[in-house]
Amino acid sequence: MEKIFTKHQETIAHKIEPKSQLKNWRDWKWHMRHAIKTIDEFENLTGIQFSAEEKKKFEETQDRFPLSITPYYLSLIKKRTSGMIRYTNKPF
Repeated sequence: MEKIFTKHQETIAHKIEPKSQLKNWRDWKWHMRHAIKTIDEFENLTGIQFSAEEKKKFEETQDRFPLSITPYYLSLIKKRTSGMIRYTNKPF
């Protein structure tokens, strides 16, 4: 089995689908099928935990703006030791 690009991406892919392979990671349809759509999924896949107040605010926001994060974009989010979210991709 070929490895997925980075260990972090491979970990996320295997949490989503234990038998994930490189061909899955390269398939945009696989990413769309496995897009993260809930805060609970986000927390389970990233290890980032939100307070009850933060979850409530996210849910209120989701009522207007549905959440949908593909596994690739999820792999760009890193957990800081302080628990804050750090984005590795900084748009200019």
